[in-house]
Amino acid sequence: MIWFVYDKIPKEAKAAIIEICGDLPDKVEVFKAIKDMGNQYEIEQREIFNLPAAFKGCKTTFRITKLLGQQGDKTIRFLQEENGGNHVTAVSEIFMDLIDPGAINYDGGEYEPFGPVAADATAPFMYWGNNTCYLMAGVRTTGQGDEEAAFWKFLEGTEII
Repeated sequence: MIWFVYDKIPKEAKAAIIEICGDLPDKVEVFKAIKDMGNQYEIEQREIFNLPAAFKGCKTTFRITKLLGQQGDKTIRFLQEENGGNHVTAVSEIFMDLIDPGAINYDGGEYEPFGPVAADATAPFMYWGNNTCYLMAGVRTTGQGDEEAAFWKFLEGTEII
């Protein structure tokens, strides 16, 4: 999920949103869009879509590692908890590709995004944010008792760079 300060949405982002959603949400409007499925305006748990508030409430910082993995047809990026914890989680690499330093409007006062951060080490969402935009990404999980879960547990015993 992406949240923009309404009058700061870059025209390239507006075009991409309209291409995928067929529309641009109005100010303070939230809708769920799935390509070729129509937009859903009635959404449960609307409060989780207040990304600036969620971002400000995050207390756990994660480090972006150089370690990539594969889950089915998805490439994932491993993240590791900073400052004393070594909890390992992952997000789809697609979200990492959305964070483009070349798209930052420094002349317009925008600064580089901070993140990834989460409410706690095992939270279901990761956040990035700056003064004009916020990104929320669902974390990837692995089943218990399989080789993948054992590998993730092994990673928590080391500091990943």
